[in-house]
Amino acid sequence: MQLADLAQTKKLFPEYKSIHSQVLQDVIQRLQTTMDNFTLPDKNGKTSGRPKFKGRHYYNSFSYPQLSNANIVKNANGRYCVNLPKIGLVPLVYNRSIPLGFKVKTGTVVREADGW
Repeated sequence: MQLADLAQTKKLFPEYKSIHSQVLQDVIQRLQTTMDNFTLPDKNGKTSGRPKFKGRHYYNSFSYPQLSNANIVKNANGRYCVNLPKIGLVPLVYNRSIPLGFKVKTGTVVREADGW
């Protein structure tokens, strides 16, 4: 139901138009999973604790559910970057090469002590 109301939410809050739609959908899905874990018991009959609703500065990551290998490029300086929709080129921590035949399916941007 919340996913269906996303278009109306963008009309009420114009700043949401600058956020990629799949990122907003992923946030809603994460919230739904949290609520389901709280209200629905698992196979042992237990539920998780009450969700803690915090301000936006506590949100330490966001995900792009549909990235691909084409989004990983080298910039003019020769550094690996990921091309994120509505953000642009973002430097990438590239520890190892992606094996041939493998595909990048999702990307998560995480905030750490030294930045995103």
